[in-house]
Amino acid sequence: MRSIIYKTRRMKEVEEVVGQSIETYLHRRFVDEDAGLHEISSEINVSYRIVLKWLDSAGIYSRRLGLCQKVHKKS
Repeated sequence: MRSIIYKTRRMKEVEEVVGQSIETYLHRRFVDEDAGLHEISSEINVSYRIVLKWLDSAGIYSRRLGLCQKVHKKS
């Protein structure tokens, strides 16, 4: 996951609502909690394509493309 340097007004609005950075929120919902694009998009009231774009900007890759970032867990 990487930081999004130039955030849109909508990204900043979502951050205020969810109470954390958009990158952290997307990583938690998409990777940790395995939520789908449509589920996330309806929660934050943006299109699923915007969510896909934000995931890409944050370096969190879509499962749809088979490139989902793996979280390494220590044993």
